[in-house]
Amino acid sequence: MANFNHPLSKEDELAVATILMEADGESHEGKTAVGRVILSRMKNKYSSDGTVEGTVLRTLKNKTNSYQFSAWNTGSNNDGNPLRKQGKSPEEVLATLRQSPAWENNVAAWEEAKKKADKPFPTLYYKVGSKEPWWAKAKSVTEVGTIGQHRFFTDK
Repeated sequence: MANFNHPLSKEDELAVATILMEADGESHEGKTAVGRVILSRMKNKYSSDGTVEGTVLRTLKNKTNSYQFSAWNTGSNNDGNPLRKQGKSPEEVLATLRQSPAWENNVAAWEEAKKKADKPFPTLYYKVGSKEPWWAKAKSVTEVGTIGQHRFFTDK
């Protein structure tokens, strides 16, 4: 994988960390797909203010410690990353993940996702084998495919 020696913005780092935590163990294609969902939500302002931070760290309505990207969830019901379960802040998570051997592979996936940002892509996904989210059964939601362990959906 390419070696990215240029510094990343905080926005890029949040996206890369989200991909690393959400798509750990996935192929490059699977990691890129998660990045494309982030970008799709940003572009469409789908539960997003149009920024990475305002997308991946957006809390769910009426849910304390629950974020739309579950890897950022905190608290005892955390189904996300162990670093967040330990109570680490997003900044502390970033500092730890930057040292991960997988960091550069996820940077590459984010960079590839950004190159495809102008192409339509689903705004929703969940991991196969996890509890099906309530929104997957909504009439406005259509499943469009599976990449690795993630099922992808559009919402009209």
